[in-house]
Amino acid sequence: MDTAAPPLRWGVMIARQLIRKLARQARVSEAQAADSLDELVHGIVQRLKRKEPVEVPGVARLVPGADGKVVALPLQTPTGNRDASA
Repeated sequence: MDTAAPPLRWGVMIARQLIRKLARQARVSEAQAADSLDELVHGIVQRLKRKEPVEVPGVARLVPGADGKVVALPLQTPTGNRDASA
């Protein structure tokens, strides 16, 4: 039995849902939440363009490859084991 999660779909509806959730949790407007998310994504993209790895807590470590593609690596726990929650 395959228990793998389906691939993450990123699109307009998912982005809007994320922005709404961020706005509610941070108690800011959706516009402010969208701006903050945009800044975060922009910063991640800029670091990857400089060939710097980026750790997204609770998600993965993003590492730029020599071919320009980004590889998502599992997070490591302090003991060096893969994050069991991933």
